[in-house]
Amino acid sequence: MIETSGSANWRDRLAVALPWLTLAWIGVMLASLYWGFLNRFVIGSWHGAWGLDFFSVPRAWENLLAGESIYDTAASQFGPRPTATWYPYHPVLAVVVGSWTRQLPPAWSYLTFVAFSLALLAFSGWLLARLAKDRLTGRIMFASLFFGPAIYLMLFIGQMHIFTVLAMALIFAGIWQLQSEDGPACRRAEWLIAAGLLAAFFSKPVVALFLPTLLLVRETRRATLASLGVYLVVSLVFLYVPALNARGLNFIHWANILTISQSTKMMAHLGHIFELPMSENPEIFSLPTWVDHLVGGHVNPQVFRLPVLFV
Repeated sequence: MIETSGSANWRDRLAVALPWLTLAWIGVMLASLYWGFLNRFVIGSWHGAWGLDFFSVPRAWENLLAGESIYDTAASQFGPRPTATWYPYHPVLAVVVGSWTRQLPPAWSYLTFVAFSLALLAFSGWLLARLAKDRLTGRIMFASLFFGPAIYLMLFIGQMHIFTVLAMALIFAGIWQLQSEDGPACRRAEWLIAAGLLAAFFSKPVVALFLPTLLLVRETRRATLASLGVYLVVSLVFLYVPALNARGLNFIHWANILTISQSTKMMAHLGHIFELPMSENPEIFSLPTWVDHLVGGHVNPQVFRLPVLFV
């Protein structure tokens, strides 16, 4: 296809404008964290409780130092309100993130994590943009990570899902390099895949759905096995070292994964623990509850397992 000078100029202008548009949008999101004018458009932020998910992590670190369970979020009062959503992550995240966020006053702790999340988004965007064949495509890929209600929600309530975004970017970048380059670049690609898997394993282990494929493919098998080995060792440390497993309750993390995987309605039920009426309110943290709200009835939970079966 022959590119005319007019289309080339249009692409160049858009490539120049995109970084500025992205910066402007980041400014809008940051302003809305204070004034909340975007909340009405983003399901999950209607409660107006910024940092609701975030504060469970510094609380987990505070609990660990006090000899309380990492998973007993209510045992700590760190944050602007007495309640925070439960701590569902791998216990290592309490150390990796909670240790430094707990050193700041609550508001600054949250804002620092927002800045950290934006930095990881930028790094993830750079990982993907550098794979593009032209400047415009790369900048579109970079900018796309900052737009959308899910990104604003992640920043507003301080979700650890930023590590899931990072994990996906690392894995995709690694797979792309494996199929397009040879020699030392392949070894670097394996490191990217392993790092991406670990970023997810130690936060939200949704990449477990990838494991059958990654283990079957020879090019990704070594990186996958290495990441599983690291995950196993670190997990055993947090299970069998008493100083890291206060009250011996760290097994709750794996019990939560098993329990929720068996019940697509579990998040709605958990909402009542934190006085969040998730089963009646469309401002939900689960797709099944939202669908039930739309249809005005109860949809068979097995329907929501179909995507997993297809994978």
